[in-house]
Amino acid sequence: MQRTVRAGKKIRVQESEKHIRMIELMGASATLLSLGEVYTTMQLGVLDGAEDNEISYVTQNHYKVAHYNSNTNHLVGLDYMIMRHDLLEAMSDADRKLFLAERDAAMTEHTDLWNSETDAVIETAKAGGAEFIEVDHQAFADARTY
Repeated sequence: MQRTVRAGKKIRVQESEKHIRMIELMGASATLLSLGEVYTTMQLGVLDGAEDNEISYVTQNHYKVAHYNSNTNHLVGLDYMIMRHDLLEAMSDADRKLFLAERDAAMTEHTDLWNSETDAVIETAKAGGAEFIEVDHQAFADARTY
């Protein structure tokens, strides 16, 4: 069954020009709300949906008031570490090698934990009545206007 965002639907987004424009290009109305306001506004029917990841969908209990989760893959979350270049360069070769190895290990562990937690929360949401919908990703690619 194919579902699309209907014109005028109010979708919660993070405060970002790119997120706002993305929802507008999908044909909906971007609504800026804090994550903590989403549950109540969807429960009251003021908000039609929200843009977020599966973990927030479950930890914020959104699956209890929004029973459909469309996996659009329109955004990919990034977690990263930043550091001044001069501090990295000031390390001894041994310390820099250890630091970079531990950074890589932390990135791998984080990714593994994120993936396993995502799998777990999807099962929680499904058990709570949520339906996860795979969308036609080609339709998104075909609709690109940039």
